[in-house]
Amino acid sequence: MPHWGEEYHKIHTQNQQDAAHLWIDAGADMVIGSHPHVIEDAELYQGVPIIYSLGNFLFDQVFSQSVQQGLLVAGKFTPDGLEFFALPTQSIDFAPRLMKGDSKKQILDLLYIPFKDYIQDTPAGKMVIIKK
Repeated sequence: MPHWGEEYHKIHTQNQQDAAHLWIDAGADMVIGSHPHVIEDAELYQGVPIIYSLGNFLFDQVFSQSVQQGLLVAGKFTPDGLEFFALPTQSIDFAPRLMKGDSKKQILDLLYIPFKDYIQDTPAGKMVIIKK
C-alpha cells in the first residue's frame, strides 16, 4: 500500500505504474495506493488488480467535491484467487458517508473498467472475482 502519485490528479503517473508492475512481478497479489487526495484510476496487470489511489476518507480541505470522496476496499484472498469490492464515500460537513445512487455508480463504473471481465453481481452488489 504505497503513498505515491501527484496530488489532485485522477490518472496515475508512469512512476506509479512502473513501481506497481515491479511489485507484482516480484509477487504482490494486489496493490492499493494513496496520497493524491482524489480517487485515481485502476489497472489489471498480469491478472493482479491495482487501485492507484483511494482518495480521501476525511480531508480538511473542501475546495472541490473530488477531495471529499474516497473508497473503502474490502475483500479476501482465497485459494482460487481474490475477491474484492469497493464502497465509494463522500464526506459531507466532515462526516464520511457511503455514496448511493448515481454518484456511487459513476465512481464504480470508472473504477471497475479494467475488471469488467471479472465482475459478478451478488446480493450485496458488484464484486470483482479474479481466479488464478
